[in-house]
Amino acid sequence: MSPPVIVAVVLAVLLLIAVVLLVIELRRTPGRPGVAGPAVTGPAALDEVDRALRVLVTACDRAERDFPDVYAVECAADRVVLRLATYETSAPEPWDGGGDGTEWTLSRAGRQTGGQVPAESHPYPLIASLGLHEDRRVLVNLARAAGPITLAGPPTAVGAFAQRLLTELLSGPVGRDAEVTLIGDVGIGLTGVRPERLRTAATLAEAQHGGREQQVARAGAGAVFQQLDDGRAAAEPDQPRRLVVIGADQYRAESAGRAPAGGAVLVLGEIDHAAWRFEVRPDGGLDTGALGLPIDTSL
Repeated sequence: MSPPVIVAVVLAVLLLIAVVLLVIELRRTPGRPGVAGPAVTGPAALDEVDRALRVLVTACDRAERDFPDVYAVECAADRVVLRLATYETSAPEPWDGGGDGTEWTLSRAGRQTGGQVPAESHPYPLIASLGLHEDRRVLVNLARAAGPITLAGPPTAVGAFAQRLLTELLSGPVGRDAEVTLIGDVGIGLTGVRPERLRTAATLAEAQHGGREQQVARAGAGAVFQQLDDGRAAAEPDQPRRLVVIGADQYRAESAGRAPAGGAVLVLGEIDHAAWRFEVRPDGGLDTGALGLPIDTSL
């Protein structure tokens, strides 16, 4: 072969090698984070999560097994993922356990399986959205906190976050069995919610005895206290369904440094010795502290 032909062959071989190496690298490297679309940011995502949780009830009942210990949920356009507080390596169909026992996944195809008729309710009434991470919506099970949950940050941002969270619980499908008790006067207005699920109380002690029925138009509170209900919360007796909302100053004055018996507490404002600490960031994200759930932006 002449020198030009040899050079051309060498260049062609080198180009082919470069292309192969590029393809291998692209397969090794995860793609850029996706952007959450309306199916994740809008109300349809809550319908998907609710349906997935009710499919979970049906699947566990058919397999004659306990419900998993869920502390968080992620909803993407093509899947719903349960994050588990205790290891469960095997999952009932159509859920996929993934092998490591830390999460179960339900694909869109699984959510639409005709044989999996969703139950009428699910055992996680206090699952609510924290915000978005990349291409998915992140929700947390407030019932899993072992003690007070403090929500820190600028008062206006904290109030807006609490108002959105409470509105979702009291109007969305996931929290259909949730109950909210507002303690004192913390300045959160709630409209368009289920009035039979909303109560008020002047003190923590009164809240523990049920509180008073509250008209939706009245303003609400500024911290969230979760209390174990005496009855069954949906399908599971061990899941609290009541969320009590109280300001940080009142909580400190009335709790004597101890979490009220029967559930977790989310306090709007800074307190010491919280089980979970959330902080609203200036960029609109949320720092979830030891819980370790990344939240890039609010909803």
